[in-house]
Amino acid sequence: MIWRSLLPLVMAITTCSGPAKMPPRVPTAEELLVVIRAHQQHARTLRADARVEFWDNTQGDRLKGRISMWVMRDGHLRIEFNTQVGMLAALAVTRDGFQLLDVKNDKYFTGQAAPCNVERIIHVALPPEQIAHAMLGDAPLLPHESARVSWNGDAKRWVLTLALAGGGSEVIELSEPYRHLERAELRDPGGKRRWWLEHDDFVTIKGIAMPERSRFQQGDKADQDVILKIKSQDVNLDPPPEAWVIEAPSGLVQQELLCEGPR
Repeated sequence: MIWRSLLPLVMAITTCSGPAKMPPRVPTAEELLVVIRAHQQHARTLRADARVEFWDNTQGDRLKGRISMWVMRDGHLRIEFNTQVGMLAALAVTRDGFQLLDVKNDKYFTGQAAPCNVERIIHVALPPEQIAHAMLGDAPLLPHESARVSWNGDAKRWVLTLALAGGGSEVIELSEPYRHLERAELRDPGGKRRWWLEHDDFVTIKGIAMPERSRFQQGDKADQDVILKIKSQDVNLDPPPEAWVIEAPSGLVQQELLCEGPR
């Protein structure tokens, strides 16, 4: 009698364990691409305040702080790093270049908006436009020759694998049934992971699903990641023109920052 009373519970536990079965209705690769492109079209700009945690290569330790940012889909970035005593650094990136004010060390830099330069502040060496895609809650869709769909039962996600032009692949995972973009990674032709990102804790803002937590990592080095925890955000506001300009304070000498270092 006891066994019979426990049988429904045992069956329920057994049924719920293990990977989830693939839903009967499998989306096509094009349908998933349409979902991603629609999000990219709808979420055009981001204004946000967040807590950030990252690995500092100079000090060899994990650092935490607060940032405020403007992000535009085309790669315009304005990021300010703040503490309780004030701003430590400010970065403005446009297609024409970047400006970096290092308040802590009384330095002002300009230079090309190249991944090697942007990495000095954002700690991820990607083109600004690709960084913008990630910060706007999705991922860059890289040029590809073909696409296929599979199922990740452990995470209950659709897996969209893009065979990239020139070799390598981009693997994107979208939730079922809401199809939020929850994970993406780039693999080189040898299968080595070049970067990956994760989004979760989605909220709806102006009808658009936006993550409140994101994580970015370059390669597979331990702790070489950047974690963003959004405290407040809004989408599709018009950034003020002055967001993309950082003036050099009086007395600071402008230095051009090259990938090899300042000159």
